[in-house]
Amino acid sequence: MSRAPYRKQREQRPTMLIMGEGFAEVALLKHLRSLFLPRDAGLALTIDNARGKGARNVVNAAYAKARVFAYDHVWVLLDTDTDYDERLISDAKKKKIQIAACNPCLEAALLQIKGVEATGQNRRYQTPV
Repeated sequence: MSRAPYRKQREQRPTMLIMGEGFAEVALLKHLRSLFLPRDAGLALTIDNARGKGARNVVNAAYAKARVFAYDHVWVLLDTDTDYDERLISDAKKKKIQIAACNPCLEAALLQIKGVEATGQNRRYQTPV
């Protein structure tokens, strides 16, 4: 009997999880991935949705998923309008989670980029957005 031909070993790619707070964050992240991360980039990127409930829930959801799947890098994209404080930042740092914060929220940041003035109240600072 002949031996099976030698198979080239696949190179293990670094893995990254980016957890978005809601559907808008996930849609933006997937669009950016399609523009800037080709399939042969050497990075396995997973984008997931924490389904809202504030910044603390996003960090906890990312931590729970990262513990199960052992990602090399973990990021969260969240809004600073609810649950965002120094304690959350220190908890994320202890859990080795990087934070990309939108002040006060992603939708307002996108409106500002478009040149439209975003009006409203930010719960944390109680100032116009």
